[in-house]
Amino acid sequence: MIVHDDIIPCSDTEMIFAPNWDIVGCHHDRHNIISWASPYEWHSPMALIAKAVFDKIKSPWFENITYRDNNLTKIKYDHSRSLARRAWDNRFTSGYIGYCNHTGSEKWA
Repeated sequence: MIVHDDIIPCSDTEMIFAPNWDIVGCHHDRHNIISWASPYEWHSPMALIAKAVFDKIKSPWFENITYRDNNLTKIKYDHSRSLARRAWDNRFTSGYIGYCNHTGSEKWA
């Protein structure tokens, strides 16, 4: 289970343990609404990930995939999406269920 430091579980969070998906994420407030735009987008600062995903996919599991645009480095897939896309390529399943509170005060080391 992965939980960022700006996430606060609530009563709807325990639903994350119900599905039989390989990667399960909780819905949360996010300024970047693209996270919920399609089932092929993924961002979850709270996720339950099956060990089989890590066994099958080579590390690094979480990395930002970037590209250059007019001499600027932009993120194509953030660390969550890069793992999800590789998991989907290997026929793993994913979905969102439940809700967790997002304070928006995440600190990056």
